[in-house]
Amino acid sequence: MIGRAQLRSNPQPTLFDRGDAARAAQVDALRKSREYHCERRDTAYSAFAAAGRDGLTRHELSQTMQCQQSSICSVVLAMLRDGELVELRSRRRSTAGGSGCILVLSSYEEIARHAG
Repeated sequence: MIGRAQLRSNPQPTLFDRGDAARAAQVDALRKSREYHCERRDTAYSAFAAAGRDGLTRHELSQTMQCQQSSICSVVLAMLRDGELVELRSRRRSTAGGSGCILVLSSYEEIARHAG
């Protein structure tokens, strides 16, 4: 039988580490997430540049990038916030059946507004 003194000297480790290993894992996960976000942002920028004044809806962008629409929303929001993208008032039917706002690079905004 195991005595109480023996249990106190060798406690079972907690399920969730709150020490240095956990902090290091969090920092590493954040770094990888930022790198991945930058890669997706570069890919999205290239897709919008290729689309030119016609722009893309979020659905079209997700198809171009071959990923779920939910995974590009943070990228699109960051690009809108930073002024790289502009959301036009016009909408376009997507292949999913709904309609979505057209997004263009801010450098194409005037051309797209006059064309659409």
